[in-house]
Amino acid sequence: MKNKIERIILATVIILSGISILMVASSTVQSAELSGLYIKQIVAVAAGFVIMWSIRNISYELFLELSPVFYLVAVILLVLVILIGKDIYGSRRWLNLGVFNFQPSELAKFSSILFGTYLVSRKSFFLKVTLPFVVIFILVLVQPDVGTALMYIPVYLGVMLFSGRDIRWIFILAPFTLIIIVTLFTESYININGATLLEFRYLLIPAAITAAVYFAMRELKKVSRNIRFFHIVAVILMFWASWAVGIGTTRFLKDYQKKRILSFITPDLDPLGAGYSTRQSILAVGSGRFLGKGLFEGTQTQLGFLPVRHTDFIFAVIAEETGFLGCTAVLFLLGLLLWQFIKVIERISYPAAKMIVSGVFMLILTQAATNLGATLGLLPVIGIQLPFISYGGSGLIFFMALTGIVLNINRQTEIIGI
Repeated sequence: MKNKIERIILATVIILSGISILMVASSTVQSAELSGLYIKQIVAVAAGFVIMWSIRNISYELFLELSPVFYLVAVILLVLVILIGKDIYGSRRWLNLGVFNFQPSELAKFSSILFGTYLVSRKSFFLKVTLPFVVIFILVLVQPDVGTALMYIPVYLGVMLFSGRDIRWIFILAPFTLIIIVTLFTESYININGATLLEFRYLLIPAAITAAVYFAMRELKKVSRNIRFFHIVAVILMFWASWAVGIGTTRFLKDYQKKRILSFITPDLDPLGAGYSTRQSILAVGSGRFLGKGLFEGTQTQLGFLPVRHTDFIFAVIAEETGFLGCTAVLFLLGLLLWQFIKVIERISYPAAKMIVSGVFMLILTQAATNLGATLGLLPVIGIQLPFISYGGSGLIFFMALTGIVLNINRQTEIIGI
C-alpha cells in the first residue's frame, strides 16, 4: 500500500512539473525579457527532485529536531528582505543572490510547519505554539505580501488539527475573522476615496454594534447561567480588536493592492488598472473552450494581454491553450496528489507525523484554491502561485521538499503507525 502511494505521489509531481515547464515556456516565449525563464524552471525542477528524493531518505524526525534552526534562519532572512530585499511590483519579497532571487517566505512555510509540530509535540502551551506563526505572518505582511501571509493561517490550522488540543476556539474565532475581513475590505474601499473608518461618522457604526451586542448578551445572561459579565466584556474587546486589526492591516497595503482586493467585487472600479488582469484572465479561460487553441497559440497569452501569465495566471494560460480538457487534467492531478496525502494521514497514528502531513495538505489545498479563485475572478488577486506549476524556483523547491518529508513519513508507517 505504502509503495503504491509513493508511486502515485512521484508520478503526479513529475507530470505536474512537466506541465509547469511546458506552460512557462509557452507563456514566456514571445517576450524578449521572459523568454529564458523556462530554462530556470527546468533547473528548479531538477534541483527540486534531487532535494525531494534526498529528504525522502532522511528521517523526518531529524528535520523536526532541526526545525528551530530552520525557523530562526527564516526569520533572519525575512528581516533582511524588509531591509535590503529586491523591490519587484512594489513589494520586497526577494533576496538577490546574484544567480537567482530567493524568496524567504517559502522557507518560512517549510519551517513553520516543522517548528509548529516541534512545539506541539513537546507539549508547549498554546501561546508558545501560536506566537511563531504570528511573527512570520507579521514579517511577511510588512513586505507587503498579504497573499503569502494569509497562507500561514491554514498551515497553522493544519498543524493544530491533529495536535490533540481543544480546537473549539477556532470556531469561536471565526466570527471575529469575518469582522477583520469585512473591515479590511471596507477600509480599502473608502481609502480609495480618501476617507478612513477612523472618522467620527464611521466610528458610530461599530459603536452601535457594540451597544447592540452588550444589551443582547445582558438579556441572555438573565436566562443562562453560563454567561458572565466577563464574557460580555471579552466579546466586546475582541470585536474592537478585530476591527482595529482590519484597519491596521490596510496600512501595510499599497493603493494597487487595495484596488486588487476590491476589483473582484466591483470589476468596474478600475477596469484598465487593478481589474484589468482579472478581466483578461477570465477572457483567456473562456476562449479556450473544450480543447483549447493549442500550445503557443493562445492570443491573450502570446500577444501579452494577460499579465504575470507565467506566475499568478498560469492556469489561465492552461485554460486558453489546452481548454477544458487540460484544466480538468491539472485539477485531477492536484486532487490525486492531495488524496494521497489524506491516505498517508489515515495510515499513521503518530501525532507529529499527522501534523506535518496535515500542514502540507492544507498549504497546497489553500494555495491552489486561492490561485484558481483569483484566475476565475472568484477571489481577489493577491499574488499566490499555483503549486508545482507556476514559475518560481523558491516555491517549487520547497513544495518538493515538503513532499519529500511526506514520502519519508509514508515510508516509516511500519514503525510509527500501523
